[in-house]
Amino acid sequence: VIGAKAFKASAYERKQAGGFKGTPPSFGIDSELLKAGVAGTESSAGVNMMNPGSTATGLYGQLFSEVKNSYPGTRKEFSTNIAAQDSIFDKRLYEGLNNEKSMMNNLEHMYKNYPDQIAKKGYSAEQLAGIINMLGRQGTREYLGYVVRDKKDLADVFPSKYGPNVPKEKKNKTPDEYAKTMQSWINKYAKD
Repeated sequence: VIGAKAFKASAYERKQAGGFKGTPPSFGIDSELLKAGVAGTESSAGVNMMNPGSTATGLYGQLFSEVKNSYPGTRKEFSTNIAAQDSIFDKRLYEGLNNEKSMMNNLEHMYKNYPDQIAKKGYSAEQLAGIINMLGRQGTREYLGYVVRDKKDLADVFPSKYGPNVPKEKKNKTPDEYAKTMQSWINKYAKD
């Protein structure tokens, strides 16, 4: 169990281990705030490191199924290996994972193609990156385009995530709930 204060205290150790890349100049994103927000939202800052309903594992809710062929250990070992989790999150953020575009590339794409929708929602760059982390590039495009711009119902656009047949315990946070939860963890991190 890490918790918000320990997560912040471990930033120095993560930086020393090579898991911290600093703040990229594009969009003014702060990678430590992003990590704090995602870690808080996905694992309650290290309290829930293995999702029993999926392969989401670790601080950032990394799907272990996406890294099991490249990570040399078990899912349980990955759940306690913070340096590996940071390294994989940084790779997803700056380079992309498994032939996907990076979150930074996806942020650039969203700001270029959906600036009015992002402004309407009032998302910070960190919150938008968190939503991209949750929904993926295509899912975020569909959310900003169909739901925010075209005013379609979230359940109609994402029936397998938010539809009426999804059991309550299996439903994901909505993008707005995710952004709000992220912001509360970001605020807690910044305050501590």
